[in-house]
Amino acid sequence: MNNLIETDAAVLTEASFTLQERAFLVECFYDFAKYAFAMLYPHETLVTGDYLEAFCYQLERCGRGEQKRLIVNMPPRHLKSFVLVCFQAWVLGRAPTTKIIAVSYGDELARALTTPFRRIVTSDWYRELFPDMHIAPDGDRLEETKTTQGGYRRSATVGGSLTGLGGDMIIADDLMKGQDANSRAMRETLQYFVEHVLLGRFNRQSNGVFIAVQQRLHTDDIVVQLREMDNALCLSFAARAIRDESFPLYHGRSYERRIGDLLCPGLDTDEHLAEIERRNRLVFAAQYQQEPETADSIMIDLQQVGFVERAPAREDMVYVCQFWDTASGTGESNDYSVGISCGFHTSVWYLFDLVRGRFSFPELYQMVESFADKHRAVDVFVEWAGSGIPLVQQLRAAGKLMVKGRPVLQEKTVRFFGQTRFLESENFAVLAAAPWTPVFRSEVGNFPNADHDDIPDALSLFAGFANSGEGKMAIATALNGGRRPRPSNPARRR
Repeated sequence: MNNLIETDAAVLTEASFTLQERAFLVECFYDFAKYAFAMLYPHETLVTGDYLEAFCYQLERCGRGEQKRLIVNMPPRHLKSFVLVCFQAWVLGRAPTTKIIAVSYGDELARALTTPFRRIVTSDWYRELFPDMHIAPDGDRLEETKTTQGGYRRSATVGGSLTGLGGDMIIADDLMKGQDANSRAMRETLQYFVEHVLLGRFNRQSNGVFIAVQQRLHTDDIVVQLREMDNALCLSFAARAIRDESFPLYHGRSYERRIGDLLCPGLDTDEHLAEIERRNRLVFAAQYQQEPETADSIMIDLQQVGFVERAPAREDMVYVCQFWDTASGTGESNDYSVGISCGFHTSVWYLFDLVRGRFSFPELYQMVESFADKHRAVDVFVEWAGSGIPLVQQLRAAGKLMVKGRPVLQEKTVRFFGQTRFLESENFAVLAAAPWTPVFRSEVGNFPNADHDDIPDALSLFAGFANSGEGKMAIATALNGGRRPRPSNPARRR
């Protein structure tokens, strides 16, 4: 790490910089952003985390021309706007000829973002850092800051006129307001503006840099369109991690997140996030978890699904089984392998644990084995298709006789739809605040229109079993002390 990163930036004053300090601030954008915060808000404490370094690292790559398309999603109040303002000042300081267009959804936000930018570029410490960057005599206006070298930072709004305006770098900070996201007409208007107006404003299309930072707002929001751009790098920071993931940091390091990790423990707590989720589940899923759900699924009504704070202890469950929908490969375009663990207690089936990931075959073998051992599963069912067939064969050959292949006969949407009445009934419940619950809600609530359908596949496999004669006999056997009940004699009943 650079020495300045390890230093409390608040102790630095506007006195002359040493050569080393100047080098750190000019060459490392993360250093610059932290220093700018200390200078602009000297009485506040900068609460940060590795996510901010990961964000700054990718912005710096854009500033150096190494990355041309960057799409970032992160929760509210995590310094995204401040960092973008700092980035624009840093870029202009290093290259005063750069033409930057800063776009947001409305005039009020645009003005709010311009104020800290002007405070930075007119400060004594900034002028000392970047002595070659000079603001033109007539170039310090509310909507535009121009340099004597021909560069500028120009504010613009969605739907505003960009006629005659060209840029080397376009930076979009919140292109849509939350209250507009549910309007299909507003979404389509924004999509047209981005595709036919905004992305046509580059001075040179081959070298233009486009950066968009936006909270997720809807399953069909502008982020979906932006992610489809060629060579786009997409960073999605959930307030509570819904998958294991890794983000590059400076000096070859990486920011490792595990399911359930908070993005910034100094800003959020599990209790705070749980309260936000209770107030508005759809807002939490979209703006905080970056996994928007549909309000009304065409398959299942999540409002009718029983979400509970806790499940009974394992020793109180009379029967525990697991169901796997397996995939092949570990690439970003591959499907996920999903395993769910379900237990029965006093007439209710509880889905109390879930595993989801892209695993190689050896990893998948170990995962199925360890997941079964973890919860002492009585039976493990694997969809008898694709990678599931050799998986079952090898596990049974190794003595894991509780692992069984389970064939499926109908198309996945038909299978799932046939089980929705059970899944919405009082006989089924899901943990409400487990680390994997947000991605469960997203995939199940958006099925069959979600990007992935691996959880619904595993869920319908389980529900089909629970409602079958085989599933009911498994419960009856467990309740009978492990002995299969003998069928009653119809003649004796008469």
